[in-house]
Amino acid sequence: MGRGVDLLAGLLDEGDPVCVGREDFDGGEGGALRAWQRLGFLGTVPFAHPAPTCPRCGNGAPYRVRGRYLCNHCREPVDPGELLLWAFDRGAFFRWLAAGLRLRGPPRAVDPGLWQLGTWEGGDGGGDRCEVFYRLRRPLTEAGRGRLLAYRNALRLHGRLPPPAADGFRGRSLSLLDVVREDLSVPDLNALLRPRGDVRFEPHSGALWVGGTCLGEVPVWSKEYFFLARLAADLDHFVPYRDLKRHVLRASGGADETEEATFCQKLKNRIKARFIPRIDRLLVTTNKGDGYRLRGHGEGV
Repeated sequence: MGRGVDLLAGLLDEGDPVCVGREDFDGGEGGALRAWQRLGFLGTVPFAHPAPTCPRCGNGAPYRVRGRYLCNHCREPVDPGELLLWAFDRGAFFRWLAAGLRLRGPPRAVDPGLWQLGTWEGGDGGGDRCEVFYRLRRPLTEAGRGRLLAYRNALRLHGRLPPPAADGFRGRSLSLLDVVREDLSVPDLNALLRPRGDVRFEPHSGALWVGGTCLGEVPVWSKEYFFLARLAADLDHFVPYRDLKRHVLRASGGADETEEATFCQKLKNRIKARFIPRIDRLLVTTNKGDGYRLRGHGEGV
């Protein structure tokens, strides 16, 4: 998975104001950020950071002296461009997303933790209606929770990680990572909401199933087996790399000094190469240290 949509999901969950800096443009996300600017949900005119820190040491504050900036802690010069920010417009993004999903809106903020994006009408205006929300990782007010639970048929979108179960929501949920593609295209909701096969892992055989289709099986009691079993125990939730490695080594009785993320990636690659060639279609990672998530549903695998 590319990093553009992952960065987007992270920014949506940040506190206000949401901004990016020059280091984001200079990094691997620069192309994505410029695309956001063209689409209108990232500012094109930068503004001065209200409380900058030194990009060198991270401890001091830049100050201006004789036409240049110096850090008051490490005394290193600071490029003025590193003190600029570009504003991310959450509302503009949700309007773009609602248009891409063909929702009848307009999107509106219900409370700081919830946006109501609009109504989906089955693609042809005459199908089943579905109210679509975006849940931010902030506490819901009673009014927000009431609005979310008021609809019989609702879809809740969220960022990298699912919202807390305490919200009481029992409808369908989708991560933004599943909804927005890296080329910033948005698939038809008909495809996203189409009934799909449930993913299940059989402990007695090591087989991984999607609906009535067996994708393959790993040897019982192997490291690959314990890896998939741990992910299946928290289906559709991210399991941190350290938890995966600890479980695999404890269950298999082995030892390994490999770094946690690398250990898990090697196991996934072995599963793909030897046992389940289509495993990549069911395993999700954000490349941010969140671990792996085994999807609860699969389609077209």
